[in-house]
Amino acid sequence: MIRFSFSSFYMSIIFANLMILLLFIIFQNQKLMLKLGLPIIGSVVFVTILRMMLPFEFLFLSHNIYFPEPISKILSDFQHACYFDGRFSLCTFIGIFWIIGIIFFSIRSIKIEKEFNKQLKSSLHIIPEFDPACQVMRDIQREFPKASCIKLRTSSLISSPIIYGLRNPYILLPEDLILNKKQLYYVLRHETSHYLNHDLLLKQTFHIICIIYWWNPLCIYLRSKFDVFLEMRVDHSISTSQKQKIEYLECILFIAKHIICPKFTKRITSSIAFCKKTDSDLNHRFKVLMESENHLLSKAKINLILTFLTTMFILSFLYIFEASYDAIENQTNITTPNKENCYFIKISDDKYKLYLNGKYIAIEESLKYYPDDIPIYDREEVTEYEEN
Repeated sequence: MIRFSFSSFYMSIIFANLMILLLFIIFQNQKLMLKLGLPIIGSVVFVTILRMMLPFEFLFLSHNIYFPEPISKILSDFQHACYFDGRFSLCTFIGIFWIIGIIFFSIRSIKIEKEFNKQLKSSLHIIPEFDPACQVMRDIQREFPKASCIKLRTSSLISSPIIYGLRNPYILLPEDLILNKKQLYYVLRHETSHYLNHDLLLKQTFHIICIIYWWNPLCIYLRSKFDVFLEMRVDHSISTSQKQKIEYLECILFIAKHIICPKFTKRITSSIAFCKKTDSDLNHRFKVLMESENHLLSKAKINLILTFLTTMFILSFLYIFEASYDAIENQTNITTPNKENCYFIKISDDKYKLYLNGKYIAIEESLKYYPDDIPIYDREEVTEYEEN
């Protein structure tokens, strides 16, 4: 049985944030980044995103580990704290605020996409069949038939070549960017690889996750490094020999110099640019492409690290940290509710306020497990009694 709970949620957040911090350490230390290489970096990104997608606990596997009582009391009081005459808990308020944020950022993202799409349509131009770009693209599509649906266009709206569109993919070239045939091959091959790897879909999926976890600032960092990882993976796949690597990096530098000022600065999730004018990201791409093979750890060590990551991922589901202190149980002092010491006030058809020894305890949605003879009062009856 799969269950979502407060405990499973914060276990997901703890694990994901630890992985994001690990990514931060990797990208801040170039020697470490070169030693670990793409397999490890990709695995850290993958398990982080997957854990954020699965904030659940599997009851047939999970085992509870209880916090000490002081920490448990804080967590339990946080979960059971109620306001507005017991109608809302603190968790309810947080949930409402979270949903409002998701709606806001979803609308904002859709507006940006529509704005870009509207401007893009008016700026697109068909490239003549005899143009070198079309000839190179046809050669690539013959080599990779699955890319035959990609259309080639130019646009005045962009500063760097991009692939755009999930259902109807376009490779867009800046109108004022003049490339020779070799540069065209690397650019078009790069963007085609993004399509063949389903990177646009991966980026869109991760963007949705970032909208859901909009309140977590570490998601912003993870999103930027996720983009860098996608670029490094494509860089590695299309340049194998030393000569190709040098030519390919020269092509990236040439286009980076062209991007003096991006023409559309807002983030477009349905597109992936060939290159961005971010010195640190370009530096990471260059280092990994040119030097990673010389510094890479042995296969045995890589497999050991991958095994460790997988084990930690599984353990985050197997062991769930729980509060051992229950606020409601503590307040009742294990007193058995009966008609002498207990009564309910009916709030609505499915909600009842429980009072024990004249003290408010909690809101119950079911009276199934209470004795049938416990008095149930309407709110109006209690108000009249208090006035008299």
